[in-house]
Amino acid sequence: MKLLILLGLVFFLAAACGKKEQQKLPEQADSLAVAADSAKSVFNENAPEWFNQPPARDGFIYAAAEGRSQRANIAESKALLRARAKLADQLEEHRLSETEKTSAAGADEEDGNTETHHVVLQKSRIKYKKQLKTGKQWHVFVLMELPLNQN
Repeated sequence: MKLLILLGLVFFLAAACGKKEQQKLPEQADSLAVAADSAKSVFNENAPEWFNQPPARDGFIYAAAEGRSQRANIAESKALLRARAKLADQLEEHRLSETEKTSAAGADEEDGNTETHHVVLQKSRIKYKKQLKTGKQWHVFVLMELPLNQN
């Protein structure tokens, strides 16, 4: 009987401690969000103008992206990967809008082909790149440019 009461007391205490830890999690999450926001504000202050306002030019798609790491080459790889993903998304949107235009005009619809997207993205290039080091952290900004013509 004493063992049962003792086990019940231990279970009750464990449950009470678990609730206290759960109550602390939102506060910790808030402090992490504040830390992330402060890092972003410092980070964006150093961002070049072309990063905050990518250019617009007929016949081209632009994508600005950033990468962070303690190693410069990894930060650059992250930035390039993100920029290429943005280019692919924009290219898909462009092709869908072009398909809708040709469909409305009565032309045959073409299916989007991922192989074609791969070949087209190979034509992308880095228009601008900026590397900064803040403490131990490297920040790399890139602006990728992709021509829309198929020539």
